[in-house]
Amino acid sequence: MENDSKIEGPNTKAIQSNGQVKKQSIGLHATSSFRKKYWALTPASKPFLYKMMMKTPIASLAAAKVWVRSSTPCVFGRSIYENLRIGNSDQSIVSSNLSSYHCDRMLVDFVEKEDGSVILTPSTDEGHKTISTSTKEIAKYRNIPLGRAMDCPTLTQQAIDDDKHDRRRRPFVSLAVVGMVVENDDSNDGTDNLSLLCTRRPSYMRSFPGAFVFPGGNVDADDESLEHALTREIFEETGLHVAEDSWKLECLWESIFPTQLPTLVTPENNSTNNNIDGGIKAHHLVCYFSGRPDKKRKKDISLKLCEEEVDGAVWMSRQNIQDILTSTKRITMSNRETIAPDEEMRGQQITLHAPNSNTTIPNSSIPLSDLTGIYPRLNNGRFCGIAQGSLFALEEFIRNISMRI
Repeated sequence: MENDSKIEGPNTKAIQSNGQVKKQSIGLHATSSFRKKYWALTPASKPFLYKMMMKTPIASLAAAKVWVRSSTPCVFGRSIYENLRIGNSDQSIVSSNLSSYHCDRMLVDFVEKEDGSVILTPSTDEGHKTISTSTKEIAKYRNIPLGRAMDCPTLTQQAIDDDKHDRRRRPFVSLAVVGMVVENDDSNDGTDNLSLLCTRRPSYMRSFPGAFVFPGGNVDADDESLEHALTREIFEETGLHVAEDSWKLECLWESIFPTQLPTLVTPENNSTNNNIDGGIKAHHLVCYFSGRPDKKRKKDISLKLCEEEVDGAVWMSRQNIQDILTSTKRITMSNRETIAPDEEMRGQQITLHAPNSNTTIPNSSIPLSDLTGIYPRLNNGRFCGIAQGSLFALEEFIRNISMRI
């Protein structure tokens, strides 16, 4: 391994290799504030972070929206979860006893900054979620569940090679928000009669085509907060008005598409081939919130689905949710990739609401089994199922409801 000598100044680094010393400017590759954080790190932490800084232009650093421990931007194609886990001892991380059969899960502290970025830090004590704010912070949450697929594509050799040879599609992980819109009657707790809105993505979408997901989208640069971005996205996709102050952060998910990387690049051509069609195409940190439609706008409660982004939507009852969770676990644990529509769900149907702009397609009924199993799952020759991030959020939402009553 190359022997790196100490840093000599704020704009140079002396690298000693094979008896030769050469200086390399870092002034064009790191912002002043980022360099200050760099000097404060321990010597053992500097070599890795320095290499990252050397590959990251100043414009890209300004665009980084997801950070770990306020000093490390989350790079596209590198696991956020691993970055959090490896940086701490096993004793200091709250991994939580509530593990999942289909994903890895840990608790993190989550800070939303005024500049639109978020910071993740492993939680070091078990306690209930709390919210606090301070200067330059919009919100701070403790002990928020973070999940990722056990077979996360970022851990594959192809993803590692794509990162090594700079074949990433983007410099950094993107930030997205998703809303679980809740409807229920006027009973005391409303938990038995609640309904959750779930949408189906059109088959022509670049990521997760045909999957059932909770509605949402990317956070834009002009969004004032995560809640502002989510309120905008929900209205654009569903026509529903949800007050910004009603959103409650439920969990986080590290989303990768495709969910499995095809073996298209061989070791022989990997070092020279710049074709990235077989690699990771999308990498997001998704923030899942729950919220209710604005009671002041009850007249606007009807769905007005955006045909470009949604080709159908369903309202899942509490019983529907329980059946979906039970059946999905049974399918996943038995390693079955295909299932007949009525085999697990006993012929249950659910109403699929069509986009309002498409008057040729009325509301119809579909098998509830279309929502079961982790996407992509084959059902009679077509892909269906619920996206794994949405499944994780659904589990956390139901668990949190049980804790509240």
